Amino acid sequence: MKNKKDKILFTIIGILLIYNILSYNKISQLEERLQIVDSMQNELSNVNYSVQDISSQIDLKLTEFVQNQLWIQKKDYHIKSVDIEGNLIDVVIDWNLRELAEGEKVTLLYGEKTEKNWTELQPTQANGLNYKIETSFHLDSNYETQVVATSSSGQRSESLLELPFKEHLNQRITTDAFVHQAGEGQMDINIYIQNTFKNEFFEFKKNDKLKIKSAKAQLFFDGKSIKQWDLLKEQENLHYISDSYNESINYDTFIDLKEKVGKEIGDVKLLVTVKDGYGITYETEGISEGSVNW
Repeated sequence: MKNKKDKILFTIIGILLIYNILSYNKISQLEERLQIVDSMQNELSNVNYSVQDISSQIDLKLTEFVQNQLWIQKKDYHIKSVDIEGNLIDVVIDWNLRELAEGEKVTLLYGEKTEKNWTELQPTQANGLNYKIETSFHLDSNYETQVVATSSSGQRSESLLELPFKEHLNQRITTDAFVHQAGEGQMDINIYIQNTFKNEFFEFKKNDKLKIKSAKAQLFFDGKSIKQWDLLKEQENLHYISDSYNESINYDTFIDLKEKVGKEIGDVKLLVTVKDGYGITYETEGISEGSVNW
């Protein structure tokens, strides 16, 4: 009886040993496969990096190729002075041509973007095919320019630069205004005004006329003005900051429409009007929920 039990015990032990050996082999094989997968992932990452590098080099070469094919190789302009009261801006425009046929005469054309009436200017030729012209433009307009080469055999032209003077001037003072419903008949009013004296476009000298002289807001309900604010005179809820580069106004308040209009539904609009010392007006309609009800 005992011998029989021993045989059964040894058999079980043998089976367990065989199972453990097989399991160890399977685990070893799995680890080897995982190592192969890791190696493949690393190779795939290297391939992906190489492809990105090749793509970047191709883009760079393509950009260089396209640039070399352009007739106007380099172009730039810089502002010499700005006269806001006189509505004038003095600008120097530079450009370089890739080539010029014998007998071709180079001129510059400019015109307002909203119109196609071109004005012709004669540039100064410097070393080689480098050209320069200094002229004045109206500050309250946006312009486009082009270079023209004319000879007895014909004419060719290419776009030079866009000069968005009016656009930049209008963006000198920016306003973010919001009105939204905060409760039953109550509206939150948030106004932030940023005025830039100096930036990458206009390098203004210190000038008090560039400062905000008037900042007013109106709240309309169904087209009727129901509340006005003179922001520069507000003592509460107003935060004002000014330095040599800019000034800002931050105003937050709320209004109870139930006391103002006596009705429960209507369209709400916020209008902010800012003026500087030159009398230039910057008007912004705030972002609102439109129709409100409570």
